[in-house]
Amino acid sequence: MDPEQGEGADGFDGTEDYEVTNTIELGELDVLGPVSSDEEVGGVGVDMETEDIAPTPKELTPCSLQFSQHKGSVFSVGLSVSGELAVSGGEDDRGVVWRTSDGVVVWESCGHKDSVVSCGFSFDGKYVYTADMGGKISVLKVKTGEVVWDFETADIEWARWHPAAHVLLAGCADGITWMWKIPSGQYRTFAGHGASSTCSAIGVTASTLLTGYQDGVVKIWDMKEGELLHHVKKFSGGHSEGVTSLDMGSDRIAVSGSEDGDCKIYNVLTGKGVETIQLSPV
Repeated sequence: MDPEQGEGADGFDGTEDYEVTNTIELGELDVLGPVSSDEEVGGVGVDMETEDIAPTPKELTPCSLQFSQHKGSVFSVGLSVSGELAVSGGEDDRGVVWRTSDGVVVWESCGHKDSVVSCGFSFDGKYVYTADMGGKISVLKVKTGEVVWDFETADIEWARWHPAAHVLLAGCADGITWMWKIPSGQYRTFAGHGASSTCSAIGVTASTLLTGYQDGVVKIWDMKEGELLHHVKKFSGGHSEGVTSLDMGSDRIAVSGSEDGDCKIYNVLTGKGVETIQLSPV
């Protein structure tokens, strides 16, 4: 399917430039303040110079259940809203739904031909998706395992459910971000610019979408209209290397992490950087 046919795929040039307004060095943050040699810890006076304090070993609590039905590595795990079911995907090309109480397999998503790297339950527990590295996504009914929709696209970097609707999103190695209505399959695409789409975040009111890219770009979108609101690039407040994580605490503030070692905080409404916390590159 041609992604340019998707609603909202045209007209996203995002040429605005924005500047970071402040930069913070971690060394400048005196979080704990000086510690005296006679620091009172937990209400007990301790001489930090003479007392040899060793951490008390904690007894490890055995896990309540070990699920061992995959052959090879497990790349993704999700829990249903009730916590009664789990879904896992692995390098054995399988997505498996199983009971958390006893590990019994409920059903498997077996139509994949590559490692299942992402999976999860919808907000109401009605559907579950499984997505493989080769670009195939399937959505199945949780109760029966019946496939209600599937799709094939470019190599998938991430996928996620909308937090309050039967809407599925995925970012691909070709830079395009897809959004589908389930189970009808109606879709919209959010245009890329050549770099791989590496991560995403959705705002509290579920109307704002953030996407991060391998070249350090962060884009802020209006999900309902499919409109690009802000395009934050390297020389206008963005990252110099790939974006690895995004989050939004509200529809006003967002944060991004990158391979360049920086954590950046943005004003979502303006696209301007508010703070930069410089860490060690990963």
